[in-house]
Amino acid sequence: MKEEIRGIIGKKIISLMSLAVLGILAASLVLLGYVEGASQPKQSNAPSQLVQSNPFALPKYRIVPGTTFEINVDKTFNREKDKVWLAVIYRLQNDTQTKRIPITNFFLKQENDKLMIRADFPGYGQIRDIRTQSPWRGVFSPFEGDLEIKYEREKGDLQTFLFRLMIPSVKWAYIWGIVVAVASFFIISRLKPDPIKKHMGFEKEKDKTTEEWEKKERWKKLLLYPLNFAITPMGSYSISLTQIIIWTYVTIFGLVYVYSLTGSFLDITPQVLMLLGIGGGTAITSKINSISKLYEVPPKYLNLVEKKRVPQLRDLISTAGNLNVFKFQILVFTLLVAYVVVLEIAKKYSFPQIPENLIILMGISSAVYLGNEVTQKNVWEKIKKKVEDIEKNAKERNILIRDTNEVSNSGIPEVGELKEILSSIYS
Repeated sequence: MKEEIRGIIGKKIISLMSLAVLGILAASLVLLGYVEGASQPKQSNAPSQLVQSNPFALPKYRIVPGTTFEINVDKTFNREKDKVWLAVIYRLQNDTQTKRIPITNFFLKQENDKLMIRADFPGYGQIRDIRTQSPWRGVFSPFEGDLEIKYEREKGDLQTFLFRLMIPSVKWAYIWGIVVAVASFFIISRLKPDPIKKHMGFEKEKDKTTEEWEKKERWKKLLLYPLNFAITPMGSYSISLTQIIIWTYVTIFGLVYVYSLTGSFLDITPQVLMLLGIGGGTAITSKINSISKLYEVPPKYLNLVEKKRVPQLRDLISTAGNLNVFKFQILVFTLLVAYVVVLEIAKKYSFPQIPENLIILMGISSAVYLGNEVTQKNVWEKIKKKVEDIEKNAKERNILIRDTNEVSNSGIPEVGELKEILSSIYS
């Protein structure tokens, strides 16, 4: 009784922790949006003999440390004679001190009829002391600062313009991306997707899969629950559905990471959509092929053995217990591409342009895998052949095999061989 109460309390705690994590994330995103909307450019009371309009415009006020940003310049700017100085200004230690970091690496660029300044924002190492603004800044909201633009016209008058900046923490954006991905594991563990695909051919007393799954250690089940969305009708993990799960988690991380840094959502490139399409097409075709083979075996033969097998991680690189080089190839390529994509998202805050040849390679790998699944004489062909031999032998010997018991007691040699093959799949 005490163990049951502890189990219930443990489940409640995990559920509350999951909700707390999501609540904190939601609050942080709302706060990010609020702070973003509150940031507006401003012009200082600059020492100038002649007050003139501001020729500069900052398209994005949220700038990630170490990145290149742009400042739009209007046509009144004289490229040959006017001078510009840039700097980042921010407060330290509860607004008691001010720090000024000059920006030395910038240049003027013309694009069609548009003039702009491109500058390299100081890296986080140069502005590390900005953390003293508040222990919560960087975690739930960006640090605050100003972009200072000193502008001297050819006549000698000097103006200073300030633009409010939001400076996010790359470290905390990365942490939030991981936290949300990990939190999804806990949420899925509470949903507990069924790892057992009910097989219409097996009788209830012959299906022992639920009992076998419950024997697994709790931590193993927790890690495997997300993969339970990728189970085939035969009860094994599907490599093609696993592809989709991997890309889902990459996208979850990317969305949270990029939004925390830029305040905008991650743009999903056509190449990533093509990879998702390859995985989805492979999954659908593979499932149709599996189901068609599954229902070719009459229930009276399936029930010769007990269905005990639960999904195993080795299913991702094997078929019916035998290593499958095509599955291994797909898994390795998917993990490598996903790893590269995550690194590129971390560096550039967007999905990278995946090389066309790599997408073609993934497509070829999936096509070869499907072709092998459809054409090879695998274990299902052997089962079908044994069933035909049993029925032919029974007909020649005038033996009735109307149900599983009659098949088992028929004395036909091929029945024992069929049991061995079925055991390799289901036991």
